[in-house]
Amino acid sequence: METFNKPVQSLKTTIKPLLKKQSQVFTWAIAILAFITPLFFLPLNVEFYVFNKVSLLHCFIALLSIIWAIRIFFEQRVKLLKTPLNWPVLSLMTIYLASTFIQAPNKIASLSGEAGLIICLGLLYFIIVNHFRGRKPVVITMTALIVSSVVLAWLTVFSYLEVFSAGPIWLQNKAWTPTGSVLTTLSFVFILLPGTLYWAFKSKETVEKMLLFLAGSLQILCLILIISLFADKTITLNYLMPQFGWQIAVEGLKTLRTALLGVGPGNFLSAFNRFRPIGLNDTSIWTLKFTANSNQYFNLLSTVGVLGLISYVWLIWKSLKRDNFKGSLVTKVLYICLTTSFIVQLVFNANLLVLLITFIMIGLLQANKIPAETDMGYDHAERGSNHAERDKHKVNSQGVVWGLTGLIIVLALLIFYWQGRVWMADYYFRQSLLAAQKNQGAETYNLQIKAIKLNPYNENYRISYANTNLVLANSLSGQSDLTDQEKASISQLISQAIREAKAATALNPQISGYWVNLANIYRNNAKTYTIPANRAASAYLQAVRT
Repeated sequence: METFNKPVQSLKTTIKPLLKKQSQVFTWAIAILAFITPLFFLPLNVEFYVFNKVSLLHCFIALLSIIWAIRIFFEQRVKLLKTPLNWPVLSLMTIYLASTFIQAPNKIASLSGEAGLIICLGLLYFIIVNHFRGRKPVVITMTALIVSSVVLAWLTVFSYLEVFSAGPIWLQNKAWTPTGSVLTTLSFVFILLPGTLYWAFKSKETVEKMLLFLAGSLQILCLILIISLFADKTITLNYLMPQFGWQIAVEGLKTLRTALLGVGPGNFLSAFNRFRPIGLNDTSIWTLKFTANSNQYFNLLSTVGVLGLISYVWLIWKSLKRDNFKGSLVTKVLYICLTTSFIVQLVFNANLLVLLITFIMIGLLQANKIPAETDMGYDHAERGSNHAERDKHKVNSQGVVWGLTGLIIVLALLIFYWQGRVWMADYYFRQSLLAAQKNQGAETYNLQIKAIKLNPYNENYRISYANTNLVLANSLSGQSDLTDQEKASISQLISQAIREAKAATALNPQISGYWVNLANIYRNNAKTYTIPANRAASAYLQAVRT
């Protein structure tokens, strides 16, 4: 071990000045993340907006985790600040993981989706709490969020005035927004508005006051324009009414496992199919299927059960304790925005930006209580306060330090690798859809194969590839004087369609639509390819059961 210690100590001396600046690196990195996430999108995937924001968030957190691991390695100790919110956040992350591995039918998709998002946001909270000190980094991050909302407001105005009408088709929509949904933009801006106005009224600096009032005015204008889009029927709100959402959530309580851990993160569609209220058939939205419940609390009850809801309520209770409103102006602004966020979640299910702003706020609220002079940096042991030391969980074991450092770096690299595969798979899949629009059957077929090889856990890819095989088979069978080779190709395409349809049901057997798709393939090809009739009937029966 002495052989390793000498080069480590030498490298410590070299890197020590950089470690002292790590707090600044984390401050600006998270401020950039807070600013860019609402605005970030790429028109290269099937879904331009949320998919790319999630990819950005995963990669950002993985990178910051590597930097934190390097800090742990060179400090040769693990330190975590004790805060009242540590256990609620850890509890929520644990429940999401437990629900994923015990309840979610497609565990990889869940970890890539909602469960992975909550884990990333939990890590974001711990990064903020353990690297932000005092007012300055908190103000920088809050400013980044407000500036981002102002940019969103301007883009909303430009879209409303049809300034982008000469751009691509997807940009010509009067309701276009880089968040992907005007409802998402509405909730994001609405959460920041009360805090922005309170800060403006209470600020004693003239320039700051004017800029904040200007930001608040633009936020109000943004909200008015979005509401007008709903009022004049430019866009419609397809909303699962709370009475139906409550009925679905309560039905899940009748079975012990779903009561405790729900149906699995991101799997609400399964609960909707199983517990769909009869009264929904008498409404104008009776043909729609919903992938999220009426509001965040009903959605938690449905997807991660009573345990998930209790963890989240515990987090809210600890965040909104009356003592948290005491202190500086910035603390009060954070408290107001956080309260608004939890109120918004009473009305709507929390989207990515609402969850992002919530976890950033709870991290900032805790970090703002820590004096700027309380340094968690490299040489804290030599000059830190005893009070700060008592408020930290510390491990000095070299074995633990090396093991934890290696584990964090390996997991972060795996996240980069898997997220890269997921992103490229979705890129190829979008290219296949574009090829299909141009009637390029072979190109569509080959691109979908690439997408499935990169991400074999995506159910939609499997269903689309099955349908592509059917289209190609039908196209070939419509020709006259088929050769033996062409007949063999048709038979192979039908077999592949069945295989992929069955793969979708294997990935998530709780979605009735997948069983209907499989049954239709069996039924439509039963006579021509001697498929037993009972297979279609069996698949239809399974669709009814789910």
